[in-house]
Amino acid sequence: SDMALTRTKQQKKELSMPAASEEAFASVLAAFTIVGRVQRQDIQSGHISGSIGGGLANMNNADVTVEVRPEGDSQSNVTITATAQEGLIPQNTAAKAIARLLEAIP
Repeated sequence: SDMALTRTKQQKKELSMPAASEEAFASVLAAFTIVGRVQRQDIQSGHISGSIGGGLANMNNADVTVEVRPEGDSQSNVTITATAQEGLIPQNTAAKAIARLLEAIP
């Protein structure tokens, strides 16, 4: 059997932010800019995507997408999805990338 040396791992986190969607979007975007590299952002659809380092010494990159949706006037729902290639030794890259993004949100 042909064993793959890398596996794709995906982590997802959903949270509520006590802020209107534009404000929540700006906070998440600022955090993403600090810990990663934003490739695309669209405030109309509430989508941000790019890559954030995770894993050992943050050397492994995760592809991260964020969706910010309004939940009423002063609440937002934020969904963060991270996908990473893991080698033989799992480094929890996707989970760490999400943790780093969350820590950077003001």
